[in-house]
Amino acid sequence: LNIADTPLYKAISGKTVKGEEVHIVRKDGTERFASCNGTSIYNKMGKVIAAFVVYVDITDKRMLENKLQQAHKMEAIGTLAGGIAHDFNNILGIILGNTELALDDVPDWNPARQNLDEVVKACLRAKDVVRQILSFSRQSKFELKPVNIASVVTETLKLLRASIPTIVEIRKNIRDDVDAILGDATQLHQIIINLCTNAAHAMEEKGGILNIALGNMAMDADAATKYDGLNPGRYVKLEVSDTGEGIDPKLKDRIFDPYFTTKDVGKGTGMGLAVVHGIVKGHKGMIAVESEPGKGTPFRLFFPAVDEGPVEQKKRKENLSTGDERILFVDDEESMVNLNHQRLERLGYKVTP
Repeated sequence: LNIADTPLYKAISGKTVKGEEVHIVRKDGTERFASCNGTSIYNKMGKVIAAFVVYVDITDKRMLENKLQQAHKMEAIGTLAGGIAHDFNNILGIILGNTELALDDVPDWNPARQNLDEVVKACLRAKDVVRQILSFSRQSKFELKPVNIASVVTETLKLLRASIPTIVEIRKNIRDDVDAILGDATQLHQIIINLCTNAAHAMEEKGGILNIALGNMAMDADAATKYDGLNPGRYVKLEVSDTGEGIDPKLKDRIFDPYFTTKDVGKGTGMGLAVVHGIVKGHKGMIAVESEPGKGTPFRLFFPAVDEGPVEQKKRKENLSTGDERILFVDDEESMVNLNHQRLERLGYKVTP
């Protein structure tokens, strides 16, 4: 600080100091914030002869305010993103549905069929983007049921090995007795892919070690206070860490923002960590990151453990229903009404749109 900007100097100069916040860096490099109140002491001639300034440490209060602001910002962005995604999803459904209807009427030899196939592929890619946005905003509908997260992690790592450069060594430490959690296997799969891909990108030039650890953790009251939103209890802890360059402290508070990325053009959209954040919150869990420049980045995820065992999924074939009954189809989007009118009639139904 410029000496003239310090509360003490202002008080000595006869200025009022009330509730002024200052940023303090200690000798050991740690940072603190203080609220200052100061008063000037005058002699009988009305001249300032001394000053009295009280510094009150408000670092914890400031950190809580910052976390609250961040939570409100993420909630607002999530609500906006979710609304946009739902609207876009309706438009996408109309485009995809009409394209599929057109494909039914276009013979294989017609050159237009290839163009329509490309439209379908693009729509399906856009559908995945919408799913990511809805995952971030926690508005996507997925069923939480007991899941063996250890098997999900193991299977995902098998798939990832082929896409991660060989200069990155993958080390895993997955305990045999990991508890089940209430989750969605597809969403958990997405979390692991995003975190591991980000870690690999951080080491793609010099190489390094990607560590994945999974185990049970009993969190007492003291431990829970270190993590926002967690209560004492049993958790499954997933840690994904790398030995890369770490995260700049100035950027740490922004890494979960949608479309924020430090990667070069074409190497990422900035949605990865935003999606991870949304999915973890949707699983009633918590994600924490601790990083120092040059010392790598560990992401720690905590999911509440449950006693129930994982539910086995039974695969079943489903054929499109056909019939000759009458169906009343109602929608507030005229294009959607017209589309499904045609779809249902082609399956044999009589439709009143």
